[in-house]
Amino acid sequence: MDPQTLGEVGGRTVRAPPDAHAWLRGVIAGLQQFGVAVQFGEDSPAAAQAIDARAELKTAWVASVTTAKTASVVLTVQYSHADAPLQAVDYRGSVSRMNWNSSAGEIQGMLDDAFTQVLQQVSTDVRALCTQAGAQR
Repeated sequence: MDPQTLGEVGGRTVRAPPDAHAWLRGVIAGLQQFGVAVQFGEDSPAAAQAIDARAELKTAWVASVTTAKTASVVLTVQYSHADAPLQAVDYRGSVSRMNWNSSAGEIQGMLDDAFTQVLQQVSTDVRALCTQAGAQR
């Protein structure tokens, strides 16, 4: 399968965003809605004051069968604190819905909801890791 293709819904090919890195940064920034401070790269606080999280999108896909459509995402996050590895976790989110008209909005909504499931799981783990390490959230 073409890595620029997320799948097919309603007989129509769904393409990945042209800048996957920017797309993933936008997704990760969504952790702020769950009370997790998000900073990237050089904007990040000193390692002694924060949990470092490196995220990798393992898969994101959409599909449809007759009157149903599905979106699924898997994000791997490797956590560390003060340059010491803490854990690596695979987070999964998936959504299945009635396929009304295979619109771009419906497909985007499913992907957004699948990523929201992932971000809820990540925020829970970040809070726990911050508490254990005495780090900022």
